[in-house]
Amino acid sequence: ALQARAVPKAIDDLMERYGEVVDESKDDAELLKLLKAENLKRQMAMFTSQETIRQRVVALCEVVSAVAEHTLPEEVRLRMESDRLIRLAKQGDDVDLGQVLDFANVVRGKLTVEVISAKHIPRLDAFSKSDPYCVLIVERSAAPGDGVQEPFGRTETRKNDHSPTWNETFGVDTMASAETHLVVAILDDDKGD
Repeated sequence: ALQARAVPKAIDDLMERYGEVVDESKDDAELLKLLKAENLKRQMAMFTSQETIRQRVVALCEVVSAVAEHTLPEEVRLRMESDRLIRLAKQGDDVDLGQVLDFANVVRGKLTVEVISAKHIPRLDAFSKSDPYCVLIVERSAAPGDGVQEPFGRTETRKNDHSPTWNETFGVDTMASAETHLVVAILDDDKGD
C-alpha cells in the first residue's frame, strides 16, 4: 500500500534514517516528533552556517578596511568614516556627534609656514652656545602628541646662536580637520663641526 502512493521526500529521508516504515494505522504523533527534531537540526545547522558566514564577512570587512586605509586618499577615508558613524547613529548606537562633524569638516589645501626667527634660546650645551634649527610637522590625531606625524620642513642649523634668524618658507599639501595640529620644534644640532 505504501508503494502505491507518493511519499514526500522529507518523510522518505526520515524513514531511511530511522529505519521505520510509516504505518498508516499508527498514530502520526511519532512521525511529527521526528519531523520536529529534524526541523530543529536543520534550523541549528542553518544558524551555525549563517554565523560562520557572518564571522567571515566581518573578517573580510576588516581586511578591506585595512587595505583601504593604506590605498585610498585620506579625503575618501574620512568621508567613509563619517558615513559609517552616521549609519551607526541611524541603527541606534551611541555616536559622538562631534566625531561626525569633525570628519565632515575637512579642508584640503596648501599650508605655508614662514619661519622667521627665535629669540633667547636657552643654552643646551655645557661648553658652547646652541646650534638651533627648526622642524615643522603636521600631526593628525585626537590630541597633540598621539597621532601620525608628517615632517614637512627643516631650517638650516645656525651655529652658536641663541637668537637665530632663518627667514625660510615651507609648504605642504594637506587635509586639515579639528584633529590636525601644526607642531613647531626648535632643536639643538649636536653633530658638532
